[in-house]
Amino acid sequence: MHLRWIMTAAAAVLLLSACSSEDGSATADPTPTPSETATSSTPSPTPAAAATTAPPNPFPGIEMTFTGGRAGDARAEVLKTFVAGSAYSQREHVVAPQLRAVLSRDLSRFVAGGVNDAKKEGWVVPARPVAHVAAIKGKGRFSRARLCRWSPSVSWTDSKTGKLVERRENQWNALAISMRSSNGRWVLTEVQPAGQCTLKVPR
Repeated sequence: MHLRWIMTAAAAVLLLSACSSEDGSATADPTPTPSETATSSTPSPTPAAAATTAPPNPFPGIEMTFTGGRAGDARAEVLKTFVAGSAYSQREHVVAPQLRAVLSRDLSRFVAGGVNDAKKEGWVVPARPVAHVAAIKGKGRFSRARLCRWSPSVSWTDSKTGKLVERRENQWNALAISMRSSNGRWVLTEVQPAGQCTLKVPR
């Protein structure tokens, strides 16, 4: 069974909470008392730095290479979720909730159908997708993006034999993606093949 390119289809969005502290101690009188001048004070120990924990990977086992896009652009973050979430879903044969969150209802149903078909066939994709954002255009609630994917990193293979399901070309394939902003977040509404991208072979 042949699956369409779309299944080689956010960020999941991670919320980092920052903790702050306030020093409520009163300010001491700058004029030293006799007892203070006679007694040497021991400096207070410097507080140890708080331990930090890296946010968990929303797609365990997926090591994505993603370039392009402007830092801080929420649309680029959604495309990251699309790429990594697709790889995870196609390997685990279940649509990750983070991926569903960045897809329109119709697109989500289509992706779920493809994932189920892949499960029946025993197909998976590599765990290291490689993608590049060539362009993101649009203002207001609607945008379009051109996303390039390195074909070998998103090609279907048989999970038992490791053999390719169909012939693989060493090239960058492009997707034309439509997005809209809904309730303060971006979702993908349409994904269509758009030829090839002229990029160097990834390292």
